[in-house]
Amino acid sequence: MSNHKKILLSLPSLFKWLRIACLLLLFWFVAGFLFTSFGSYFVLTDTYTNTFQSLQSSRLYKGQQLNGQFQASENNLGIVGLRVLPGNNAHSEQDDHLLFQIKEKGTTKWHYQNTYKGGFFRGYTYYPFGFPIISNSKGKIYQFRLTSLGGNKLNAITVVEKNPEMNASYQFSKSDLLHGRENILHFANKKLKDYFTDQQKQTVASIFFLPFIVFVLWTLFVKYSLLQRRFFLIVVVFIIFYQLILFSTMIYAVIFSSLLLWMIAVYRNKLASDFTFVLCFIIFFVGQFFIFFKNNSGELESSFLIYFLLVIGICQMIWEMGKQPKDLLTAKDVFENYKKKRLKKNKI
Repeated sequence: MSNHKKILLSLPSLFKWLRIACLLLLFWFVAGFLFTSFGSYFVLTDTYTNTFQSLQSSRLYKGQQLNGQFQASENNLGIVGLRVLPGNNAHSEQDDHLLFQIKEKGTTKWHYQNTYKGGFFRGYTYYPFGFPIISNSKGKIYQFRLTSLGGNKLNAITVVEKNPEMNASYQFSKSDLLHGRENILHFANKKLKDYFTDQQKQTVASIFFLPFIVFVLWTLFVKYSLLQRRFFLIVVVFIIFYQLILFSTMIYAVIFSSLLLWMIAVYRNKLASDFTFVLCFIIFFVGQFFIFFKNNSGELESSFLIYFLLVIGICQMIWEMGKQPKDLLTAKDVFENYKKKRLKKNKI
């Protein structure tokens, strides 16, 4: 059969593969967008840089203030999000209390003020300080202030001086969007831009990207056996440690993809469960360095990997106990073969 005919015969399967891939990408976009926008479908969020005007130190102690200002980009301003971290205190009754205030520049009276416990800031990239919606906020400059009422060395919060320093959220109504096509296009454009540029949203939405990754990896490395199996194993181990050491943010899609690659490598190389447990031990050892150097992201990611690798290893062990396969390659076999080779070299 000529190459031309082979190409023509393979086109239908290629188009089928592309259709499935496109549907999975569409699922990632729609599911991720809806999930990360849950409860805020009509909210636009903009980020701002260089908004802090006065800050005595990154940690706010009693009486110290963070002062800043920004220009609202839309109407219906209702939330200001600040990058703040809670204190080191684990007891909520000893948390610092902080006073948040906001007003339009040039006015004497604060539009809104409220007191918050410092422990509430835990788990947020931007802690949302909400207030009554300002309907005609677009183009106006707003000043905000965050004051520590009892901060000390134990409970003082930390202000993250990293751009973007803050964000602001604007609540749109259905009537706002129905006023004209320009409003809808403007809203849709900014909503999509926010979705694709917000690192936190993309990290969460990455879980919906997994079906596409599974489909691609299964096609390349199981169906068509791309890469020689031993070389593929080395590549997989390299990918696992590369993303563990060099990635500063834990991205679920990357972690689960590396776990899936490991399972494919186990399947293709017929590896016994002890290989998975050895990998767990090595990652645990690397994790101790993360703890020593206070790398919270690396510490969290290594514990995440260890947990799921232990689950995979235990499942392998249960399968081995039931099936008792004889063609599996164990870590013990590899170690003994290595010792034999070393002995032969020494004799020579």
